[in-house]
Amino acid sequence: MDARLPRPLPDPRCAARNGARVSLVIGGLALAGCPGAPPSPTPPAPVPVDPGICERFQQAFAPVETSWSGSVDTCDPGMPSEALNAAIVEQVRFVRELVDLPAARAIDPAGAAGCALLLEANGALSHEPPPEWACWESGRADAAGRSLLATVAGPDAVRAFLIDPGNDLLGHRRWLLSDWVQGIAFASTDGFSCLDMDAPVTPGGGWTPWPPAGETPVPLLELAQFDVDRTGWSIQSDTLDLTGTTVRLTWDGVEQILATTPLQGGLGSVYGVSFTPETLVPNGVTWTVEVLGAPEPITYSGRKVACQEPG
Repeated sequence: MDARLPRPLPDPRCAARNGARVSLVIGGLALAGCPGAPPSPTPPAPVPVDPGICERFQQAFAPVETSWSGSVDTCDPGMPSEALNAAIVEQVRFVRELVDLPAARAIDPAGAAGCALLLEANGALSHEPPPEWACWESGRADAAGRSLLATVAGPDAVRAFLIDPGNDLLGHRRWLLSDWVQGIAFASTDGFSCLDMDAPVTPGGGWTPWPPAGETPVPLLELAQFDVDRTGWSIQSDTLDLTGTTVRLTWDGVEQILATTPLQGGLGSVYGVSFTPETLVPNGVTWTVEVLGAPEPITYSGRKVACQEPG
């Protein structure tokens, strides 16, 4: 595990899209971002355990070399190894597969590499790096404006974005799970990471939850001292207005006490709601989520699967 991990976890703002920009603050650091009918009264049957889920997780998140070949002294961004970029693309594909989203393709990592150099050279995170920054170039600044940024070096960044500690709007998770994202590239220095995104403004339909229905490997829900039960579960949509909805979370026949928060639009989805259980959800139990007041029924079930950490 990276020695820098105990520092504030992902400190990005979502990349701006279509002229919209929303600011977030994580761990004291200012970050920037890119821009009915009742549910079924009968919860679905428990989802069968997929015996291959841990194996697929281990393959997607297998350890990979993360050494940086660039230099701040010469403003050389270096380039991420093909293995590192391919590993991050595979991680994101695996996560999006869990929520039934199309796989994101790999795009040119040059923008991500320039973005990571810019952050490393100045020891800070910004989606609007000023021209007086060391190693500043317009292309690098543009890449910083459309990327997810993190103070986590290497492949732990994807898990950090999913858990999204310190970010009440869950913007990094919502972009990672956005219908809009079609391509990604990743680059990392020794202390900073950039996940560049090709995200045309073509929102899709339906809704996307995290944790998702079915089986979710626990390492995707926990990282260091952070976990999704504390940062919040979420449901996002570009077409279903979730404002004013009520969420129910049950397991073992008991409805749990939740803190529910509507999520601001423009951060990976038009609509969203987060909910935080008062009691941590145990591994292995089948939980059910029901959303009341949504334009269409939303009910799904799943469970946490205690897979080993990769490597």
